[in-house]
Amino acid sequence: MSVETLTAIISAAGVLVAMFAGFGWIVHRMDVRFEKVDHEIAEVRQTLSTEIADVQQTLSTEIADVRRVLATELADVRREVGDVRLGLSSEISEVRVTLANELSGVKSAIARLEGPPHRLIPAR
Repeated sequence: MSVETLTAIISAAGVLVAMFAGFGWIVHRMDVRFEKVDHEIAEVRQTLSTEIADVQQTLSTEIADVRRVLATELADVRREVGDVRLGLSSEISEVRVTLANELSGVKSAIARLEGPPHRLIPAR
């Protein structure tokens, strides 16, 4: 073999080795970058999970507080409505008695105005 052929073969081998080394370096860098991104995504997921759990806890506490306040206010409203019903029922009873008295008075007055019942067949 001549020196030129040997030099060309060694040069081609050197270029191939350099290409494979460059490709390996790029793959290694990509793997490192992917691992870094995966690690950052895991940190973000952990942070979001923690924040979501905190928000859920806060919301459940606030919902429980609102339910408790609403239950208390509803009980107060029911009690007030019951008191109003009692007051109204007593007032309605009084009005009924008054109206019954007035109605019987009106019936008596009408009966006095009409006089005795008319006979269908006149008396002879």
